[in-house]
Amino acid sequence: MLNNNESVQRSRAITLISALCFVDNMVQTCIVGFLPTHTTLLHYNLHRMAHEDTLYSIGLVFSSHSFFYIVGSIIFRRIGVEASRRIHLLGGLALLLIASCFFMMSNADISIMIFSRALQGVASALIQTGAIGLIADMYAGTMDGGNDFEKAFADVVTANMFGAALGPVVGGIFYTLRGFEFVFLVMSIGISTVGFATSLFLDTPDTPLPPVHFTGHLSDWWVRATVAGFVVAGWAMSMLEPTLPVHLDAAFGARQAVIGLAFTELILSQQVLMPIIFKLIDGKPDDRATYILCAFVMLATFLLLMFVAKALWICFVMLFFFGFAAALAVATCNAELSDALGGEEIRSTHDLSNYFLKDTGYRVGTCLGPLVGAAFTGNSLAPFFLTALGCVGFLPLFFVAKDSSPRQK
Repeated sequence: MLNNNESVQRSRAITLISALCFVDNMVQTCIVGFLPTHTTLLHYNLHRMAHEDTLYSIGLVFSSHSFFYIVGSIIFRRIGVEASRRIHLLGGLALLLIASCFFMMSNADISIMIFSRALQGVASALIQTGAIGLIADMYAGTMDGGNDFEKAFADVVTANMFGAALGPVVGGIFYTLRGFEFVFLVMSIGISTVGFATSLFLDTPDTPLPPVHFTGHLSDWWVRATVAGFVVAGWAMSMLEPTLPVHLDAAFGARQAVIGLAFTELILSQQVLMPIIFKLIDGKPDDRATYILCAFVMLATFLLLMFVAKALWICFVMLFFFGFAAALAVATCNAELSDALGGEEIRSTHDLSNYFLKDTGYRVGTCLGPLVGAAFTGNSLAPFFLTALGCVGFLPLFFVAKDSSPRQK
C-alpha cells in the first residue's frame, strides 16, 4: 500500500514522462505538413536542383529518423542495464533541442536536415527507452498484470499518440503563419520548458532496465509473419510523408496548414480507433483471418482512392478510412503476435516483448516507406500503386507462414 507521498511522486513522474513523450512525438511529426513542398521550392530557387533529386533527398530525411531510432533503441536498451533513467531522458531532450536548432539554421540544406533528423531519432530512442524503463522501475513487482502498471503504460502510449497526431497540424499552422524557422523556434521553447521541469521535479531511480529478449521469438514463422504485417502497415502510413504533401499541393493547391490537418486526421483515425478495435476482436481468434484480409485489402483500396479523388473533401474521407484500415491491420497483427508468443490476452500491454517486436516492426516499415514514396518523380501514382501491391502481396505470405508454424499443428 502506497502512502500519500509516494502516490504523489508517482503521479508527478507519470505526468512528466507523458509530457516528455508528447513533445518528442510532436517534434518528430511537425515537419510532415510542410517539409516536402518547402524544400522542393527552396532548392529549385537556390540551386535549380531537379525536383526528383530533391524529393528523394526528402525521403532520406524522413527515413533517417526511424533508422537511427531502431539502432539507438537496441543500443540504449543494453546501456539501460547500467545507466540511470536521468541520462536517458535528459540526454534525449538535449539531443532533441540540438536537432531543432540545426533544423532552424539549415536553410533547407539536405545534409544538415538528414543529420538533424538522425539526431531526433537517437533522441527519441533515448526518451522512449528511458520512459518505459522508469515506469518499470516504479511498478516493479506488478509486471505480471498489475493495473497500476497498465494504466501508467497506457498514459505514456496515449501521450505518444496525441503528440504524433497534433504535430502535423501545429507545424503546418505555424509554418503558414510565420515560416520555417518559427516552427522550430516554438518546438525548441517547448523542449526547453519540459526539460527544465524534468530536471527539477523528476526523481529517477538507478535500478537497471528490465532485460527484454525478443529476437529469439523470430525463429517462429508465425511471429515473423505478424511482424511483417507491422512492417507493411508502417510502410503504407509513412509512404505518405513525402508524397501526400506534393499530391495535395499539385491536385488541390492545399496550403501547409491544410496538409498538416490531413496528417493529423490520418494519425488520429488510426490511433484512436486502435483500442476500440482491440476490444472488438478480443476473444475472436477464429475470425482473425477475415480481419487480416479486410485490413490489408482496405489499405490498398483506400490508398489508391485517395490518389484519384477529385475533390479535397473526398480525399479527406479516404484518408479517414485509410487510417481505419491501418488501425485494423495493426490491431489484428498485435492480436496474432500475442497468440504467437504464447496466448497472452491482447490487452496485456505489460508484455514488453510484444511491445518491442511491434514497435521495431512498425519502425522498419516507417524507414522503408519514405524511400519508396520518394523514389518516383513528382505527383506520381507509382508509389501509391507499389505500396498497394505490397499490402495485397503480404496476405498470401502471412497465411502460408502462419500455417507452417509448429504452434498451428
